[in-house]
Amino acid sequence: MKELELSHPDKIMYPKAKVTKLELAEYYHRHIDLILPHLINRPLAILRCPQGQDHPCFYQKHPDTLAKSISSVEIKEKDGQKRPTMLIKKEQDLIHLLQFGALELHTWGSLADNIDKPDRMVFDLDPGPHVEFTAIIEAAKVLKAGLEELNLQSFVKTSGKKGLHIFVPLKRVHDWETVKVFSKNMADQMAEIASNKFVSTISKAKREGKILIDYLRNERGATCVAAYSTRATDSASISVPLSWDELDSIEASNVFDLANIEPRLNKNDPWADYFRIKQTIKSFN
Repeated sequence: MKELELSHPDKIMYPKAKVTKLELAEYYHRHIDLILPHLINRPLAILRCPQGQDHPCFYQKHPDTLAKSISSVEIKEKDGQKRPTMLIKKEQDLIHLLQFGALELHTWGSLADNIDKPDRMVFDLDPGPHVEFTAIIEAAKVLKAGLEELNLQSFVKTSGKKGLHIFVPLKRVHDWETVKVFSKNMADQMAEIASNKFVSTISKAKREGKILIDYLRNERGATCVAAYSTRATDSASISVPLSWDELDSIEASNVFDLANIEPRLNKNDPWADYFRIKQTIKSFN
């Protein structure tokens, strides 16, 4: 990574972790072969922190105010208007976004060539106040078992903040409504069976000591932070794929960050089979 590829490469993007723009770009560059498959040709929104993580940040999906060289795809929005939404097609697109202060990468659940047919289903296990991480791990295992009963294989990753994300790769044959209804039924069923542990509604009043099973990532235009993306946290934490076997050994969702990630990424990829698996949803009672 040459410094000339970035302006102000020494700019501190994470003050408490003392991470510069160049160091952030070098992280993605070193592991581009691992990271790019989770980003490429997928509409996305970025969390921009132009002045660094400790200054105001905002989400952006349209490339309007960014460089014209950033890739995009025209998408019809709810108002019927078509607008460009950002894409990453190659490493240089990612570097451009880092140049503009992108600290988080949030991707759609579909690819740009067929945005109305999702290729994944996502469950975001989001803990309410006073929920231990061990309880989130148990919730993930329960959800995994429920999916297996329906012959669906799932993958787990840290969110990089407090929770866990369960990804279910899909064949691109279902529409958004089908995937959303299925995921809602799954979440509602878990909340009904164990109402003392889970909720499937967003209401904060109901979440004290419980885990929200957020299925709303499964609708057109919704996003989820990408695997291996950094988060805009004090520690520069990272959303990291896990194997189900190691889940019990993970102490917190933000356990991996830019300071300790290198040994982790030099090991075997726990999601090596993710892109090979093509599954379909079947109705369940």
